[in-house]
Amino acid sequence: MIGLRAGVRAGLRGGIAAGLGADPIDVGVSVPPLLRDGPSSAIYVPSVSAHFPMVSASIPTPSWYWRDQESSGDLIDSLNDVHMVQTGAGTYQNAIASWSTIKFLGTTEVAAQCWGAALGTAWNVFTQSVFIYGLVRFSSSSGTRRWFVVNGTTFYVEILTNGTIRLNGGTAGTLDHRSALVRPFVVEMIAGAGVTGHVGAGLFRVSTNIEQITGTWSQQPDSTKGFGPVSAAAAAPMVGNFGPLAGWQGTDAEALSTFTPKAFLQAFGWTVTGY
Repeated sequence: MIGLRAGVRAGLRGGIAAGLGADPIDVGVSVPPLLRDGPSSAIYVPSVSAHFPMVSASIPTPSWYWRDQESSGDLIDSLNDVHMVQTGAGTYQNAIASWSTIKFLGTTEVAAQCWGAALGTAWNVFTQSVFIYGLVRFSSSSGTRRWFVVNGTTFYVEILTNGTIRLNGGTAGTLDHRSALVRPFVVEMIAGAGVTGHVGAGLFRVSTNIEQITGTWSQQPDSTKGFGPVSAAAAAPMVGNFGPLAGWQGTDAEALSTFTPKAFLQAFGWTVTGY
């Protein structure tokens, strides 16, 4: 068994080193092909967690992976069965032009319209580093700010009325992210000296395919987390769509941060500009 695993791992890395042009990647061993989707079929879209190391040898298997392809109800993590519970009337299986392999969740600025994982499940930024990757489309925003990655009754990241992205703590970008296009986002919360076993100032950073925004890290409490607000008292979500979401914790998250969000996004096929 050890020999088989080593052979598969070596084959994966050897295939990647030879170039990513041969699509779809398929190594057998009960793993379905890794396909591309999106504009010009340029973006790798994992259908199983084993696909992530196939994108790049520098990307480990995630700690959680929600594909968000359900037709109703909870969103279910394929690795540890962590459920993001639906609240409100968000929509499922929305088609977006140029994307044929995957569908998207939809939100329409209705208060507490969200999907959230409960306290004590998924990542815990109070005790560990976290690296999150997802797909989002900001169709529009109205006269108030809108949350799109949250932690309990507050937020990690929000979009402002002018389409710019702001991190909790007040640091905002300068570029308008509203578009008919799906965008990738990476959220890094790399633990600092406030977390046992860590030193330094920590890192709180959000990266998309057009901008990178670095805020000020602070130790956050563990709470519910997910897409859109997870409280009726919270701000409403934006008009837009959410695609698959993956998360890494601990040393895997820290290694991905060292790999850099730009290299991570480029490995998936995204064109990255502005940083």
